[in-house]
Amino acid sequence: MTKRRLYLYFLSALLLVACKESKQQGQVLNIDKASLKADSLFNVDKVPMFKGGYDAMLKYIEQNIKYPEVAKSINLEGRVIVAAQVDKKGKLSNFSIVSSEHKYLNAEALRVVGTLPDFEPAMDGGKVVESEIKIPVFFSLK
Repeated sequence: MTKRRLYLYFLSALLLVACKESKQQGQVLNIDKASLKADSLFNVDKVPMFKGGYDAMLKYIEQNIKYPEVAKSINLEGRVIVAAQVDKKGKLSNFSIVSSEHKYLNAEALRVVGTLPDFEPAMDGGKVVESEIKIPVFFSLK
């Protein structure tokens, strides 16, 4: 097994362990950190990273997400995975829904991911490269 692949397996396992739940206004927001990855994970040396790390991103989303009223009124829960391009300056653009369990959650997932500040861009061979990142957002009423 190559050193790079071993490192990526270790990183994936570490991210799985680090996954947390947090509460905000009757909802639980959970970011599946193992799924937060560059589209070409095995082709870059360093994946794009939210400045401050995954916990800082989780805190940002927690503080800025608003559970959709329609979804709340019908006790709707689910997951939305949002994809975004990360340019060489770390700016996010070209947001799209990769998968969703219900359309009532899509707009809010896109909105909150669209407000994320710049990321540290991906690196490959010591050079900054463009990449894609996927951010799963879970909506759960408790």
